[in-house]
Amino acid sequence: MVDNRTHHPSFSSSSSTWTSNIHTAQAARSVATALPLSPVLPSFQWIRGNLIGAGSHGRVYWAVNITTGDIIAVKQVDLACNPSERQRERVEALKLETYTLRNLDHPNIVRLLGFEESIDHLSILMEYVAGGSIGSCLRAHGKFHNEVTKAFARQMLDGLEYLHARGIIHRDIKADNILVDKSGVCKISDFGISKQVEGIDGRTFTEMRGTIYWMAPEAVNTKSNGGYDAKVDIWSTGCVVLEMWTGRQPWYGEEIVSVLFKLYKQELAPAIPPDLLLSDEAMDFREKAFAINPKERASAAMLKLHPYLKVKPGWTFSLSDIEGLADSRDTKSTIRHSKSYTAIVDRPSLQVRSNKPLLPLPLPRWRHYLNHIWTLIMEG
Repeated sequence: MVDNRTHHPSFSSSSSTWTSNIHTAQAARSVATALPLSPVLPSFQWIRGNLIGAGSHGRVYWAVNITTGDIIAVKQVDLACNPSERQRERVEALKLETYTLRNLDHPNIVRLLGFEESIDHLSILMEYVAGGSIGSCLRAHGKFHNEVTKAFARQMLDGLEYLHARGIIHRDIKADNILVDKSGVCKISDFGISKQVEGIDGRTFTEMRGTIYWMAPEAVNTKSNGGYDAKVDIWSTGCVVLEMWTGRQPWYGEEIVSVLFKLYKQELAPAIPPDLLLSDEAMDFREKAFAINPKERASAAMLKLHPYLKVKPGWTFSLSDIEGLADSRDTKSTIRHSKSYTAIVDRPSLQVRSNKPLLPLPLPRWRHYLNHIWTLIMEG
């Protein structure tokens, strides 16, 4: 939680800035029972401020917890009388995110504070993280210093180890879903398509879920690979580390159809840009994260102990570490190696339950289009 006495956002005095009514939200501990929430359970009041971002599963606003005075973040979706397929998907994704976050407590996972379902909106209230996301920092300032990449990767793996031990697969790890506060603490967010499985080795056989450029081959081709497990999040973590090394998303410059083919048919990892020079330890970390066979891919618990992630003695995080020169994307990496490398070559907890079950998420139209592309790839 960010103390509003030191990190207060600039709210406009205009009457249009604030919602006309003070909202009452159920405290996070009450969310674990059922939806909708009982009015007799503990609650707190909050008031909504300006829009600060929008994603595929809702809009995010500044807000103030009137009960405590803290600044919080509120993710909302509209509730319509006759919702479209897209609106229904957003509602179910937000409910799923609430179900997933309600019993989680870890410093590297965004914290759920409460839930509210009104006539017009479905809202979840979360801790406010002041520094934005890894993705927004990379777009604004370019690639990170090597020590920052190590520190952030280690924290991501700490959070994933916690999730995987509880049978939760995130399925959408990418730079835009890793929040960073001003002290350098990373927090995994956006659990709208997460999946609960039975135990750390649990598998899921659902269709492709996630963002293509960060997806593992077995998550794209679930039928041939007999489903997938938590190792898909490790592959995605490797993609985020590549983003921090280069300042660009994995598979940069390639069309989605080309990426699908390379994942589905060739089972390739995203290539290393020609100007990126990696140390032996960094390259070994990459190979363990991008192992094509999930059984050979390192777990979060193993990978966080990798020698590459050891930061220099005495190093501490500073905001200047992620606020480099505007042209830093075009400068040569400060990471060096003694060999030259190319891309990896082609190589043939208890379940959280609710009293109110979720409906299955509808299949978005673009997934039908991708299914058609997969058919063409398989036949081609």
